[in-house]
Amino acid sequence: MNVYQAASILGIDANSTNSDLKRSWRHYAKMYHPDRNSSPNAEEMFKRVSDAFQVLAGGGLNVLKLGQHLQQEVASQPIMISGPAPYRRRKTRVNDWYWEEQRWLEQEFGHLGYWSRNGTQRN
Repeated sequence: MNVYQAASILGIDANSTNSDLKRSWRHYAKMYHPDRNSSPNAEEMFKRVSDAFQVLAGGGLNVLKLGQHLQQEVASQPIMISGPAPYRRRKTRVNDWYWEEQRWLEQEFGHLGYWSRNGTQRN
């Protein structure tokens, strides 16, 4: 049984003190004691209440308080998305002078196979 199950069985929260824990345990122990309650599941519920009290009395109440404190601390922090920022490729636009120069080179020297307008080599 974990701390949260024990707290739900005894009906206490993280703000409860040790006296609240003992008061709740006495209440449910009297309610489900097999000598006082004749229902068939009274003995099982009495064992569950006793186990829940042992878990919380043995330091579980402190764990419950710490868990609530951590939840509040995490909730107060902004949500951070991990990982690098998405990479967006800049659209590069080739200046018009580049194409004019390419045209001039082709007219002046003929095509030598090193450049072309679509980026592939011509042989």
